[in-house]
Amino acid sequence: MPRDINSALLKCQEYAKIGYELADNGCKAIMETLEKERKRVAVTEQRQARLKRGEWSNAEILKRQKRELEKFTQETKQLQRDLERLHESQKEFTVLVFGRTMVGKSTLMEILTHGEGKSIGNGTQRTTRDVRDYHWNGLKVIDVPGIASFDGKEDDDLALAAAKSADLIMFLISDDGVQAEEAKHLASLLSIGKPVLGLINIKVGVADEPRPIDIKRIAKKMGENERIDAICNQFRAYASEYEQNWNDLTFVRTHLKAAYIGQDKNEDLWHLSNFEAVEDYLLEKVEKDGAFLRIKTFADNIAQPMQVRLEDIVASSSENLMLGLEFRRKCNDLHKWKDGFIEKTQNKFDSFMNRLEKKVNNGIYDFAERNYANENAGEAWKEYLKRDIDIEGECKRFIQEINKDFKRKQRELMDDMQSDLHYAGVSIPTGDIAGEGVIDTQSLAQIGLAIATILGPVGWVAGGIGLLLTFLFESKEEKIQKQKKALRDKLEEAMGEVVPKIGDKVLEVLNDKILNKGVNGLLKTLDERDDMMMELADEESSMAYEMAGELTAQNAYLWQEAEEYLGLSSNKIYNIAKVPGKCIYAFGQKKYSKDDLNALSKLLLGMGDLNYKQIKEEEKDKPYFVETARELFMNNIEVDSIDYGEDGKIYVYNVPDFKIDDLRNKWEYSVIQQIEPLPVM
Repeated sequence: MPRDINSALLKCQEYAKIGYELADNGCKAIMETLEKERKRVAVTEQRQARLKRGEWSNAEILKRQKRELEKFTQETKQLQRDLERLHESQKEFTVLVFGRTMVGKSTLMEILTHGEGKSIGNGTQRTTRDVRDYHWNGLKVIDVPGIASFDGKEDDDLALAAAKSADLIMFLISDDGVQAEEAKHLASLLSIGKPVLGLINIKVGVADEPRPIDIKRIAKKMGENERIDAICNQFRAYASEYEQNWNDLTFVRTHLKAAYIGQDKNEDLWHLSNFEAVEDYLLEKVEKDGAFLRIKTFADNIAQPMQVRLEDIVASSSENLMLGLEFRRKCNDLHKWKDGFIEKTQNKFDSFMNRLEKKVNNGIYDFAERNYANENAGEAWKEYLKRDIDIEGECKRFIQEINKDFKRKQRELMDDMQSDLHYAGVSIPTGDIAGEGVIDTQSLAQIGLAIATILGPVGWVAGGIGLLLTFLFESKEEKIQKQKKALRDKLEEAMGEVVPKIGDKVLEVLNDKILNKGVNGLLKTLDERDDMMMELADEESSMAYEMAGELTAQNAYLWQEAEEYLGLSSNKIYNIAKVPGKCIYAFGQKKYSKDDLNALSKLLLGMGDLNYKQIKEEEKDKPYFVETARELFMNNIEVDSIDYGEDGKIYVYNVPDFKIDDLRNKWEYSVIQQIEPLPVM
């Protein structure tokens, strides 16, 4: 029967205190980074408020970040509550029994609790409706609803939630056919860092009063080594679907129904069930590693949220970086367009002035032909300018034509940006970037007023010409021709000064309204937004560094506890990344033997690969993380830098052959972000 493990359990209680302090410090670190991020968002909001209306509205981005902050704040508060509950129950080492419906979980619990068997043999009826706690040999054993049950996801979530607080998982399968759903849940358990002990229930019918034929059938089935090994290997093969390695997953065979019937009643049947091996298997694990597993339970409960938060911050930094770069690209595009726009506008202006001068000159000739004897020629000329030549209209139409060219480019740029941002998964209102209209009704009215002011004196200088040209001895025809020429000369002289002034006014409007307010204003807006997004990305990258530092400290502490637990000399760990169920990447000063690394791997990781690299003291500041990143991504990754502002610089991972969303789903991404958190592009 079970051995006495009281001394091991007392040691577990002592180690649980260490684990709680470690997890509590990690939780405080998360709250500190949350507070820093709130302050940074508040600073950005203040900067946003100082921008003029129409220059840029960053409200949607800030709202989104504030929503994410609030969401994670609530999750962190829940984490604190979970840690407190875990702290309250820290005296108990917890084993959780996990398995699909009808695999024999209820029978297992009846054996452990010496029950009366009321829950056994209910067919397809669900027998475990909630999470139940039992005690066996000083251990707390938790029974949860069977996975893949008729109540589906609700029960699965309940079981996985309970698993997070367990120190050890007993994962139960049966020999009547393994299922993909079971493998999926094992992968989930390993991905939250849980150590797993496997059991395989050999199902053979047996009466409550066993007959000799029952005994023979059980003995035969229990001895079918090749068949049972094949079933276990078939189950282990599912690991590749989750990029995990289950080669070290051991299954102890047992006949649970025989164990239940035989305990305290039929010693032969009890021994035949092999349940003693199950007990030894479990208790030996508790005696050997239980104390360390208690620390690990607390550490894992905080490490995963820290890792998730770290990757969330990096993702936000990457998104803001891409947003800033998109504004930069559009700004550069607009700069290039601006040079051509100025040249084309100058050519159009020259053509416009030539047309205007020609139209004025033709108008002067036409007006003089009909008004050479008009004593009110000045007033008539003003009316003629307004009605027939329409200088004001010509100017307004030309300015509107140039404005349309700019607005066309503006819309094209905004549409392209909206499309590119949508493709990048970013949704913001680019309409605000466009700003207000640069040429409006009021602007055109001011142009008309300015032209009217310029044309004001022209009418008076033309007046009275008919009276000055009455010379003696000349024929009437000669007098008329001289009067016409005199009027033309006078008007040409006056308009020769006026037309350039009108041209200057048109240029003034083009420069002030379209070029400065329009083109240069949009360039300034895009440039400011580029800088602001880059600064936000850089600040978030710095926060990610802080979080990664805290996570490294947590993992390094756990590593050092494992060394002490195994009786190894201590090491100086420079950096460490852990992906539960997958791998550990560690960089330290010490050189380990292969056996020592295997022992550390078993204790810290359970199943997975431990990758350790010795870093000499003089090499600790070298960018070993770049080499690691290249190894993980088959040289398809580089570390680049992006300049912004006057002296700003932000470092990034450049992974050209991966889509960002696909990249974030890879375990390699989690490793490089823990070692050296950088935005990705």
